[in-house]
Amino acid sequence: MANASNKEAKRFSKECIFNALMSLMEQKQFERISITEIAQKAGVSRNAVYRNFSKKEDILTDGISGITAVFIESLKTRSFDSYDDYRLEIFRHLNETKDIGLSMMNTGMTGVLFDSFMMFRGHFDINDRIKSFYENYRLGAIFYLYVTWLENGCTETPEELMQILRQIDRFSGTVPNF
Repeated sequence: MANASNKEAKRFSKECIFNALMSLMEQKQFERISITEIAQKAGVSRNAVYRNFSKKEDILTDGISGITAVFIESLKTRSFDSYDDYRLEIFRHLNETKDIGLSMMNTGMTGVLFDSFMMFRGHFDINDRIKSFYENYRLGAIFYLYVTWLENGCTETPEELMQILRQIDRFSGTVPNF
């Protein structure tokens, strides 16, 4: 029982550290944020930060990966009528977490966002080699549509983003069929 309690305490500490860093990133550039500031904002010691993370970038990677993993798990409990419905749900999630995306983009950490996008691979059971390449191609397209959306001020709704993606599919002749 104590092991479960320790895991929960560690998860909570990591979440507090991530939230503190995200809050500080709204106020100043990532490079200018110190571990001491993160620890103070999170209400933990510097040692607690270093017990969980080697460097600031690891805090971001862990936090974004955790958010993405929870979202992906929630997708597994649902069924979708089409690939479009699945993609629309991704856009809805991205809209809900756009503040994180904007902070990451504004601090030059889009690589961390891209890595979290790659966690979506394999959601569909794709045994065919070409379909596997295609899935990666589609994820890349969605990622760059997402980045453009962030750069342009997040004015479109998830439904409008889905319509844009459908138009791109028609334009490029790459309408998914699985």
